[in-house]
Amino acid sequence: MFKRKKAFTFAEVLITLGIIGVVAAMIIPTLIANIKGARIRSQFKKGISTLNQAVRLNLANYDWDFGDIHDTNHVKSKCASANPESEQSICALLNASLTGKTLLVDGSPADFYEKELSEIINSSVMNMTSTRAWLIYQLSDNNTIGIHGFTARCTEANGNCVGFIDINGKQGPNKEIECLDTNKTKPIWDNNYEECIVKITGNTGDILPIAFYNSTVVPATNASKYILDTAK
Repeated sequence: MFKRKKAFTFAEVLITLGIIGVVAAMIIPTLIANIKGARIRSQFKKGISTLNQAVRLNLANYDWDFGDIHDTNHVKSKCASANPESEQSICALLNASLTGKTLLVDGSPADFYEKELSEIINSSVMNMTSTRAWLIYQLSDNNTIGIHGFTARCTEANGNCVGFIDINGKQGPNKEIECLDTNKTKPIWDNNYEECIVKITGNTGDILPIAFYNSTVVPATNASKYILDTAK
């Protein structure tokens, strides 16, 4: 007599595949969000670290930092030749000490930021009334850094010395990362400041406001701070 071999029935296979599909549908979005959150945090952290290294290098070489800036040089054509030995401006500092940078003077990327900044960054966080006064630097790691050309006397985080880091340049979605409840997105210097949560999804933004003073660069909003601290 032949022994009947044990095997899964077709129905059992379908049930198993169905269970696997349900579990995958529950887990995969979370995994994708975690990966994206880690990438956003990594790029943001690199951008802040690069700027912190630049100001500290400038302080070591030329004996002045953000708090000592008194020359304002927002004209991009003049900014490119600014020298920390002859002027104390944000342009001079970045020209001498920011590594892997390209100042975007003309062309599509520079024009894009000039035209779109007031739309993609919360105007209550930063003064976006004069977008053409912003200096845009492209870094070798694809971070884009924007800093206002009228920057001067940055001695405390109070909204006077602000900028942003766009973690993937002109590539979309090109919008500010905000709190889960967007109405709670506030500057760190706001009198009603409170911690908030950022939910990472496929539509999460890529622009994070920053503030700088003395020899320090920090997140400028509670949402940016959340990204730097957790990114979950």
